[in-house]
This record gives sequence, C-alpha cells and structure tokens, in this order.
Amino acid sequence: MKNILKNRNAGFGTRVSLLTLALLVVLVGVNILVALLPKQYTLLDSTHNGLYTLSSTTESYIKTVDDKVTVYFLCDDGAEDVRIRTFLDRYSGLNGNVTVKTIDPTKNPTFVSSYTDEPLNNYSVIVASDKRSTVLDYYDLYLWENEVLGIMNAEKYSAYLSDSYGSYILSYSETVQHFNGEAKVTNAITYVTADRIPKIYALSNHGETALPSTLKSALGESSYDVVSGVSLFSLGKVPEDCDLLLINTPTSDLSVREAEWISDYLKEGGRLLLTTAAGKNYVPYEEKDTDGNTKTIPSDFPNLLSVLQKYGLSAQNDVIVEKDSSMSYADYPRILLPSRNTAHPIISGASGNAMMFYDAHGITLDRSVPGVTLTTLFSTSSSAYTVKKDAENASDRTEESQDGPFTVGAASESGDTRVVWFASMGALDDTVDQLVSGGNYAFAVSACDWLTEKEASVAIPSISLEEPKLVITADSLTVFSIFFTAVIPLSVLIGGFVYWMRRRRA
Repeated sequence: MKNILKNRNAGFGTRVSLLTLALLVVLVGVNILVALLPKQYTLLDSTHNGLYTLSSTTESYIKTVDDKVTVYFLCDDGAEDVRIRTFLDRYSGLNGNVTVKTIDPTKNPTFVSSYTDEPLNNYSVIVASDKRSTVLDYYDLYLWENEVLGIMNAEKYSAYLSDSYGSYILSYSETVQHFNGEAKVTNAITYVTADRIPKIYALSNHGETALPSTLKSALGESSYDVVSGVSLFSLGKVPEDCDLLLINTPTSDLSVREAEWISDYLKEGGRLLLTTAAGKNYVPYEEKDTDGNTKTIPSDFPNLLSVLQKYGLSAQNDVIVEKDSSMSYADYPRILLPSRNTAHPIISGASGNAMMFYDAHGITLDRSVPGVTLTTLFSTSSSAYTVKKDAENASDRTEESQDGPFTVGAASESGDTRVVWFASMGALDDTVDQLVSGGNYAFAVSACDWLTEKEASVAIPSISLEEPKLVITADSLTVFSIFFTAVIPLSVLIGGFVYWMRRRRA
C-alpha cells in the first residue's frame, strides 16, 4: 500500500513539475513574442498630453523610409532619460529600417566627435544614415512659451535668462515648457534620407541683415543647407551649386559686376529671395529746395533694380501706413498685417499663419514684360497711403503721399526662373516673427520650398508639458461647500441618532 501511495505521489509530482516547466516555457515564449512586437503596441501612452504618441503625419512618413537610419541616444553611464528613450522607441516600432541605439559617451569618447565638433549635453540625439547625419542637442528638443516674449528655442531662452530685462519678464510672467522632439526627430530623419539638400547662399557686403539663428535653425530643420556671408567678389560669380540666392534687407546697392553675375544666374533658371526696407530711394524723384529750385534725387539701388526689372518687378518709395485697423497691428498703422493670396502655393503652404510687415514699401508689378508671370502674395487695403520714412508725424499724409492698395509681397516666374520679394525690413526678424507666433518664418520657409520646388517639410506642433489644472467654478464650489459643511455632518448626525435609538429599544 505504501509503495502504491509512493508511486502515486511520485507521478503527481512529476506531472506538477512538467506542468510548471510547460508554463515557464509558455511565459518565456510570450515574453519573447511581446518583445518582438512593435513598440507602439507594447508601450501604452498614459500621459495626459499624449507625449509618447506620434502624430499621424509622422507615422505616415516614417513607414515610407527605405534608407537605413540609426538614432543614437547619448546617455552617460547608461542612465537613460526614460521619457525620451520611450519616445524614440516609437520610431523603431514603425519601421524596421529605423534603429535606436544608446551610446555612453564616457565609454566611447570619440563617438560624438565623429559627428560634430560641438559639445553635446547628456540625452542628446544623433540621427545618421549612409547619406549624412545631423545632431539634436538635448535642449533643442524643447521650446519655451512665455505670455510676453512668445515662443523661444533653447538659445533664445538662455539669452533672455542672462539678460536683465529678459530675466525680469521671465520671473514675473508665466512660462510653459513644450516638448518639440517629434518635429525635431522627424525632420532630422527627413534630412538624413533626402536625396538632395537644397543649398541657400545668403549674400553679404551690402549691409545685409544677418539671418537670425532661429530662422537658420528652421531652414535646417526643413532640410536646407544655409551658407551665410557669401561675397560674390571672392567667388567671381554665383556658385554653381546655389539652389537659392537670398538677399536680406541690403542698405547699399550691388556693383555693376555683381548685378551682371546675378542676372546671369537668374537667366539660367536661378532662384532669388529678396527682402528690402523702406527709407531708401528705389526710384528717382524730384524735390524742391528752400529756394524753390527742383533737384532730382537718384535711386539708391539702380543696379539691384536693373536685375529685378527684367522680371517685371520694381519698387515704390516711402513707408506705407495702413488705416484699416483690421490689417495693422494694434495702434501701430505702420506695422502691417496684409491680406494674403491664398491661391498661391507659398500662402497655402503656410496656411493658418499671419505675416507681419514692419516699415514696408510698395512693389510695382509690370505685367507688360513678355514671358513673365507676376503674382501678388501680400497686399494692403485701399485706405493705405505712404509717408516719408522720417516724417515728423509718422501717420500724417501729405500732398506727396501715394494711395493704396499696395503690393508688399510678390512672386515672379519666367521659364525656370523664380523670384520672391518681401518689401519689409522685419520680414526675417525674430522679434517680428514672435509677434505673429512664427508666421513670418513659416512663410519664409514656404517661399523657399516654392522657389526650390522642394516638397514641404513635415509640420508638427509641439506638446505642452504644463500639468492640467483642476478648475472649479463658483457654482461647483457652492455645491461642494454645502455638501462638506452641511450634508455630510447632518448625515453622520442623523445616522448616529438612529443607531442610538435602535440600541436603546433593544
């Protein structure tokens, strides 16, 4: 009998062991299967703002990537920022061609130097393919939005912190941090996989305004290679690899030779983006001196205008004042918010944005030039007029004032040649751009896309990291007050009295 029981126990123990082993094998198999699943199916996003959820725009694009792309996440001692790593894993989950690797720079001290000469902060990202690479510093993944100063990148936010006025504003007004990682990483992958990167040459030596770092960053994110401070005299011509020549608010004219070089470049299908400011004499005009004698004041830009006139474009003098309050900024009629020609790709490419023109002048379109197609992009109302730049009363019209409407943004096409002209000194200015929440730079990038015939870059909004606030209305507060100060105490009192009565009767 004992042997029978012993054999039964041994058999039962064997079956339990085999069952346990089978369950372990199943669990290991399930874990391996789950690990092989794309990250979007295994990493649930429980954040209130969808921080780890990629937009449909990104998902659609990443699924089409055919090149092998490696996203390197830099972490000292392997101490990962789980938030960013989780976010990056979403990309590899969408496409097997995108791989995410964690690199410890302390163990691989030469790794970063093979991609950039600049030092990188911990948790920075490097995106690389066989074609090219790009670097995203940790702080480049964030934006800061201040209710007074507007939206700032890391560089501008740091500059405000070190400035007495900026730090004062930041101290006494609300600032919200935004995660901009999706826009940065998605456009970085676009950049490293693009077959061709358009090259923009920004002209110098004529008092041009330097391109702001914010705009250069926006162009870089849109897969442009920007070369600043270009001197045509040192090169002897417009470079052959120039996809777009940019002239930003010159204060002096081109030389005759430079005008010839630019004309030759445009004649061969070149592209030009020009911004100019009021305050110069674009066309000659006559003026009487104190003795009543008439004198002719020549144009300040005869050589530049000689290039533009071949494409039906010339300029008007003086500053535009907009009297239609719906088309100007607050109480500043010389700061324009002109109407837009939404039928043109430049405008539709930056839809939803407004462009601000500060101290603008008019552009004249000569539609009699053969083979040229001219389009007004931005225009004022018919109630606008001009005043002298240094007029004693900035908004007072005179006998010399010209009446609107005025074209302040125009595009010209002639064969393969394309020209875009924004007639405002603030068209490519950080401060002006912030006043319209990035509208000016959105149109600038859209203009570059149209000029170079490049597919528009991926536009992805940033995500606010502000925690949601519990908002209680006055009515709700009254209800809660009655409930906690009257209903609950009375309920406890009545319940206690009833219990006491039952106990007493018992």
